[in-house]
Amino acid sequence: MNGGRHTKGAILAQRGTGSQNVCAFIPPSFTIRPAAAARTAALSGDPMARPLDLYPYPLVPILKPKIWGGRRLAARFGKRGVAGRIGESWEVVDRGKDTSRVASGSLRGATLRELLTAWPREILGDDQALRFASRFPLIVKFLDVDRRLSVQVHPPDEFALRHEQGDPGKAEAWVVLEAEKGARVIRGVLPGTVPAEFREAAIRGTVGASLNEMDVKAGDVIFLPPGTLHAAYGGLLLAEVSQNSDLTYRVYDWGQTDARGRPRPVHLDKAVAVSDFHSMGVSKMTPVPIPGRGAKRRFLVRCEKFTLESIEIPGRRVRIHQPPERFSILMAVRGRGAFAFGKGQRRRMPFRAGQTFLVPARLGDFDLVARGTAVFLYIYV
Repeated sequence: MNGGRHTKGAILAQRGTGSQNVCAFIPPSFTIRPAAAARTAALSGDPMARPLDLYPYPLVPILKPKIWGGRRLAARFGKRGVAGRIGESWEVVDRGKDTSRVASGSLRGATLRELLTAWPREILGDDQALRFASRFPLIVKFLDVDRRLSVQVHPPDEFALRHEQGDPGKAEAWVVLEAEKGARVIRGVLPGTVPAEFREAAIRGTVGASLNEMDVKAGDVIFLPPGTLHAAYGGLLLAEVSQNSDLTYRVYDWGQTDARGRPRPVHLDKAVAVSDFHSMGVSKMTPVPIPGRGAKRRFLVRCEKFTLESIEIPGRRVRIHQPPERFSILMAVRGRGAFAFGKGQRRRMPFRAGQTFLVPARLGDFDLVARGTAVFLYIYV
């Protein structure tokens, strides 16, 4: 199947997923539609009117100005095109009008939503298609934290299902790519902090005394399970992997205002209700080496919602196994080179630092060919 083409129109019957679905969030209206129902007509220039071409799909980033953003995304990765301070580059996303598009190749211009609607099994894998075709499970971003990121927390799935409309909870992880001297991350609270006192401190503006702050440097990995109060400041470039959710409860915003001079809303009652004031776990993750030859691979985060690895390739060609039962995401954070894939690995797709690729489940094994040292973040469910 490497580099092969598949026709559209496979109809998937909905079926129970049993205990394997414990990590998934499936809306009550979950369905997988046949391709014929996804489009009643297609223009000849529409990439979705063609057979599916399997290759690593480079995705067009969606840039988001933020009051706390900066210029690092433009300086390091050449991400430009939006006025103001860019805080976030949404690399992989499927949220209504915010949906990733394929940047090049035969499917250029196709959206992630269109791909998942037309070819769920080929893109996601058979079992993951049943779990995720109607809702892609992850959001992957770059963050440029130049000013203070608000003190915030994300709810767990159970709270979100009871109190919110549509979105699940949110577990996330940060990988520090750049850190200026004095840059810091806040993760959790200090021992002895109790909810009532924390709430009063947030109202008075003295909440900083209750927060667990730490210095960070490039290469640090911070895991933020739901209920973990967190923030960052001081000049940071981060890669972020999270559940596909936009539920954020802001606790304190350091007196910052939006572009119109207005304070941003806080969500103190919900934030205190979901925050974990007890067991916060380790502040930084310890990478775990993965045995193998050719590339330096390490587990950075392994949780029930996603797995995050790093892959460092020292100027050579390395084979990557792509299991047919799941998709994967590759974020190039350093270097350049090309994917080699398809029959005999004869097809090529170039990569450079700052690009993110969705690798379809049925692509098959592929090679990463690096010019000099290249580093990827490798993400899968």
